[in-house]
Amino acid sequence: MEDKLKDRFGFFIDDFKLRIGSYIIDPVNNHSSLIQETVRLKHPDDRFYHPIVERYKVDPFTKKPIEKIPNTKKPAHLYRMPHTHIIYSEGNQPLPENFRQKDGALIIHLLAMLYKSRAQFDGWLFDTPLPLKQDGIAVFNNSELEVVMNTVYGTFSTWKKDEQTRYINTLYLHSRSPAYRWEWEQFFMEYIITDSLWKLFKILKSVSSNVRHSERIKEMCNQLGIMYKQNEVDIIVTLRNDLFHEGLWDKVMPGCAPQTTDSLYAVFNLRRLNQRFFLALAGVNSSFIKSDWTYKDMFALYP
Repeated sequence: MEDKLKDRFGFFIDDFKLRIGSYIIDPVNNHSSLIQETVRLKHPDDRFYHPIVERYKVDPFTKKPIEKIPNTKKPAHLYRMPHTHIIYSEGNQPLPENFRQKDGALIIHLLAMLYKSRAQFDGWLFDTPLPLKQDGIAVFNNSELEVVMNTVYGTFSTWKKDEQTRYINTLYLHSRSPAYRWEWEQFFMEYIITDSLWKLFKILKSVSSNVRHSERIKEMCNQLGIMYKQNEVDIIVTLRNDLFHEGLWDKVMPGCAPQTTDSLYAVFNLRRLNQRFFLALAGVNSSFIKSDWTYKDMFALYP
């Protein structure tokens, strides 16, 4: 098998150039025109949606489509996006054989989390609308982005394979979570992410397994230097218990109007809290980690 010297991924509007460990990331040569062409197709809600596809009858000899099948138009379940960046190793050394499952997966899904986007390697398919606002979870410049990426990558490299896989998978789920349009569905996924990060936290910090579920968020916050408000944590825990064990969302059937605004805010609060857990677990120590995750204001990643 021929060694691979470069890989490609997307989709990112920012034309960042980064050096992460021994890896170098550059935007593609036509990045500006590629972004302009894609943003032109952006929906008013700042998403790129699945293209519409339809089925055709195929000529049995030529295998070419010959006639449309009526009433088969629908949004494509999977679709491709062009790559926006190239990644390669210093000195043009071959990329590791497991690059897309390990280092590469960490890099693209961590970037997706930081930019509030989604990412896939060239040739891989997207299965949800693509966020095109990409305003980021915090305010940062290119050099600060490089610092946080290298910090996470350095910590990640010291973990065992199972711990690395858990972190990558959870990053992937986090970038995919906004595709759920109902608040209760997105909350359900975000709490799965919180539970997965708890398991990783418990392994890394050798935490006792008898910590009660209602105390886990506070335990993580205390040990990782993340602030919390008791009432906000209580709201999240109560919503989780009712949804997971009784199928209720803020005391009503999921999909019905909730009784309070607490449930709406809890979805966004839990998502912002998970973002801080991701970074703190991987050794990032910045003002953003300590910032109030119940505020909607943008915070700086570093002072």
